[in-house]
This record gives sequence, C-alpha cells and structure tokens, in this order.
Amino acid sequence: MKLIKRIILPIIIIIIFLAALSIGLGLYFTTLSKSRRIFRTSVHSVNSLYKQYFSFPDDLMIGDTFQSESTLGFDLDSEYYSKSVNSEDIKKNHIIQNLNKLDTQIKVIQDKKNQALYQEVTQTIGKETILQKKFLVQNFTKYYFVDQVVKNYVNDGTCNYFETLTEEKTLVDNIDYLYAFIIDSLEKNLSEKDFKSYEVSHNIQNKDQSVHQVSIIVTDELIHRLLKDVLKDLKGDTRANAILSNTFEDFSKAKVSDKKEYLEKNHSIMINIYTTRLLYRPLKYEIISMKGDDKKSFLYELDGSKGTGYYLENDKMLYQFNTSFSDKEILVDIKNPSDDSLGEIRVNRDHYDTTINFSFDDKSQKYDFIYSSKYSSIKKNKSYHNDKKLSFKIVKNKISHLNGNIHFQTKVKNTGKVNEDVSSAILSSKLTDEEKELLKNKKKQVLERLEK
Repeated sequence: MKLIKRIILPIIIIIIFLAALSIGLGLYFTTLSKSRRIFRTSVHSVNSLYKQYFSFPDDLMIGDTFQSESTLGFDLDSEYYSKSVNSEDIKKNHIIQNLNKLDTQIKVIQDKKNQALYQEVTQTIGKETILQKKFLVQNFTKYYFVDQVVKNYVNDGTCNYFETLTEEKTLVDNIDYLYAFIIDSLEKNLSEKDFKSYEVSHNIQNKDQSVHQVSIIVTDELIHRLLKDVLKDLKGDTRANAILSNTFEDFSKAKVSDKKEYLEKNHSIMINIYTTRLLYRPLKYEIISMKGDDKKSFLYELDGSKGTGYYLENDKMLYQFNTSFSDKEILVDIKNPSDDSLGEIRVNRDHYDTTINFSFDDKSQKYDFIYSSKYSSIKKNKSYHNDKKLSFKIVKNKISHLNGNIHFQTKVKNTGKVNEDVSSAILSSKLTDEEKELLKNKKKQVLERLEK
C-alpha cells in the first residue's frame, strides 16, 4: 500500500496537472486564435504607434481654465494659376493672393470656475473685416455673434457643457474616455461571424509560409450596422451620453441615416491579417479595395523594427515602401518596381517637437512637404508657445501648381476670464428671415469675397 502511494499517487498528481495544463493551454490558444482578438491586437498596435510619435506631452497639460491666442498666416504662390486664362483657375489665383493678405486671429478662453467659454475668429484684409464670429457659453446658456449678420449676441438656448467637467474629469479626460469607448465599442460590435479564418500557405518576405489568415469584408451595410451599434452604446453609457448630450444639444435625437451611402454598392474593402499559426503573431497586413473591376491594394509585411509596404493597382505593383522605426524616428523609403528611389517620409519626434518630411518625385509630378511643430517658453503645466509651420511645393509637368508656407502660432496660459456683455442678446427665434438666410450663406459669402 505504501509502495502504491509512493509511486501511483505522484503519477496521478502529474497526470491531473498535465491534464489541467493541457486544458488551460487549449483555452489560452483558443482565445489567442479568436479573429476578434487578432483584429483587436492589430488595432491596439497601430494606436500605440500613434501615441509614441504624436501624443501630447503631459507637462504641457494646463487644465480646464486657460486662454489661447493664435494667428494664422499664408505665404502662397502658383505659376500655374497665375498664368491660366480659365475662369475657375483665375478665381483660385485670386483666393491664393487674398489668403496671403488675410490676417486671421483666433482666441479661446475657458474659465472653469465661473463656467464660461468664449471663442472668437476674426479675419481681415487690410481694414476690411471678412469674418468675425463669436461663440459664448455663460450661465448655462450658449450665444453666438456673426458680424455683418446680427448686431447683438443671439441666445441659442441651454448648454450644459460644464456639467461634464469636474476635478476628477477634465476636458482631456473626457476626450480620452470617448476615444477609448468608441474603439472598444467598435471591437465589441464586430462579432466572430464578421470574420473568416483559414490556415493557408502565403508568400511573405519572398517565401511561402504556413500561416493563419483572418479576413473581414467592409461593406456599406457593415458600416451602417457598426455606426448604429456604436451610437447606441454611446447613448447607453452614462458618462459618454452626458459628455455628448451636454456638448451637442440634439445628441439624444442623433440617428444614422439609412439613405447616406458610405461605400457604393459595387465597392467593398477586404482586410486580411496573416499571423503565425502557434502564437498568432501578426506577419502581414493587407487592405484590398474592390470597386467594380477596379482593384487597389496596400500590403505591409512586418520584420521586427522594420517593415515593407507595397501599393498595387489591378495586381500591378506601383510603389514599394521600406520602413524602419526607432525610439524617435520613422523612416519610409519610397521606391518604384525598378528599385529606384522616388522619395521618403521621415517623422522625427523628441519630447516636445515633431518634424514630418515628405518628398516624392516620379518625373511627371513632384511633391515636397515639411511640417514642424515646436514648443517654447514652457512653464510646466502653466504656459507655452507653439509654432506650427507647413512648407510645401507641388509641381506637375515641371510647372509649379502651388508652393509656399502656412504658419500657425499659438500662445497658451492656464489663466483666463471671460468678459462679454449679453444684456442685449436676442432669442434665436426672433431672427428675421433675412438674418437666417445671411447666416446660412455666410461661408459662401466669405468664399466669394476671396475669389475676387
């Protein structure tokens, strides 16, 4: 009996342990192989990459009481439009010249303590005011003013925007919450039935490999279903519903229109993810757009901190993208099928500053873009200056279509007080038909002025 206990009992324990381990591993790998999990992991990987290079530094967060003053300036030129005699091109050339003369001032003040929000956009050419528009939230009421349309503020009804801001839940917290909630809702509302999975032999990095394939076909019907499901989830979540209802007064009435077409009936997009068969590690992504007989594909193969992308039209490879990643840089080398370099995309990011360079030249068309965002005069969580600049040149058939600079400068500080008099405000219901028509056509009026 003692011998049985010494020999058999340990064996039984080992068998039970191995059986439990097998069941546990089986459940684990079954979970790993779920198409939704594979898709979710891929989405989170892309999201993590975005945050690494484009997230906003924590020490620039200034809270929910702040004042922001910005200027927007243009310095543009076009050889093509300046020489064209086409009436539409002449209008575009006038827009370019008027944008160069345009002075745009933007002010935003938010005073959380007194629950007031003020936004103002003023655009002038010389002494001529092109647009002056104000938006105000005060005493749980929203107002607006548009110069050359109304003489006083217009009372536009109740606004509970500040009810969503507390000591624990700031504006940034609310935005982050909505972003994460929408991503989670999309993932949740994609069922296993929306995916197909296969064990296939597929060419990756120029060799055939035995891989697991997960596929989903995006159609107009699927987009409508997901939008309706996400909207339902937003309305059903206490916090999300409060944020959106207090920001958009008609949110409770929001619907996804069945008449709106996001993809034409003959247009579908297939997304394929190829993974290893054991741990389901992603090896390749594939996006295929089919519109009638027209097929466009983008493929991306992963290889550690590097990767290779391909763009194809009707199965003919037009461009290859060799990518590499480091802590502070993304580099994409663009080549044609003959392995000739056509340009590059380079993203550089340190703690505060970001620079993005894009160049492309295939002899018939040439693009050069340089975007930079730099922070200075930083007082941690109190104030900063930000200077954004976009320089670009677009050349087609050796003629410059558009080149120049767009400059956006902002000063931000964590203090702000709203001083606006609304004692003479009128109710929106009291607007005349002429004033309503002028409000409706204000954007058109501004565009027509720039075209002169």
